[in-house]
Amino acid sequence: MESQILWSSPSKEHFQHIRELPYNHLDSGLDVHMRKEGKTLYLAFQESNGRGDWTDNFNFTPETFQMYTDVKAHRGLAGQYFSIRSFVKELLYSRQVDQIYVSGFSLGGAITVAAVQDIGYHIDKYNLKIKVFGIAYEPPRFFCAPNKIVAKSLKGRLLNVQNLHDPIVHLPLICTLIPFTISLKPWRIKILHPRWWLTFWKHYGKRVYIGKLWKFWPIQHRPDQVEKALGALG
Repeated sequence: MESQILWSSPSKEHFQHIRELPYNHLDSGLDVHMRKEGKTLYLAFQESNGRGDWTDNFNFTPETFQMYTDVKAHRGLAGQYFSIRSFVKELLYSRQVDQIYVSGFSLGGAITVAAVQDIGYHIDKYNLKIKVFGIAYEPPRFFCAPNKIVAKSLKGRLLNVQNLHDPIVHLPLICTLIPFTISLKPWRIKILHPRWWLTFWKHYGKRVYIGKLWKFWPIQHRPDQVEKALGALG
């Protein structure tokens, strides 16, 4: 019960907690913590911590994933989430859990948005007797806009914690021009059809704003600055 209380609202203590958890590094680049207590599952995703993560961060060409509710999403980060998606879906239908808490910071926050949306979509579609709740700290945008499926799946299930002076939360830009895609393995540049150059992105979930309007420096994405801002929430 103590864990559920900690994971139920954004706080300095919760932010510190998820950053101190032991994480497992997967071949996809994803760093994930999974813990099951009774019928409650706790999922946490770590922030960027290597060159591979930054490569995925900037691989934000939107891609439509048919297996993923036919929505357009951040290609690089979606690839990381897909590496645990089958496990998450297996638990959803196993009747071993009835409550799922998800959280992450930065890149981990974006993966949190992806996971909560995916879980929420399946709960609604198949009337599963499971609750999911997520807290995403300072995430980049993950989904394109507009998308009613995403908005419905996340309604009442996700808190998107942001400092408006944090540069990461503004990426990808709301309106982004992407005339080409880049593949690193193998190295390849592909010019897109002009009708796909302009893309639109949006933050979903309920926004919780932190920080001070007049404070721009130090960079507000730094964990110590996020902690200070969260401390003011009380």
